[in-house]
Amino acid sequence: MLDTLAVGYAAVGRFEEAARSEDKARQLAENTGRAELAAALAGRLEMFRQRRPFVEEAAPAPPSP
Repeated sequence: MLDTLAVGYAAVGRFEEAARSEDKARQLAENTGRAELAAALAGRLEMFRQRRPFVEEAAPAPPSP
């Protein structure tokens, strides 16, 4: 949930709050042995520190029949 909160903060330009929330999420992932998740969150944290939002591209729509 902290990651989702961070992404939302960044989407509306609240990058300091985004970075704080993402750092908490990253720490929690590290403390619970989820290294792969922690690495992904660290990448987003760096984006927020650079004042860039995280935008995930939507999956392409299936072809019409």
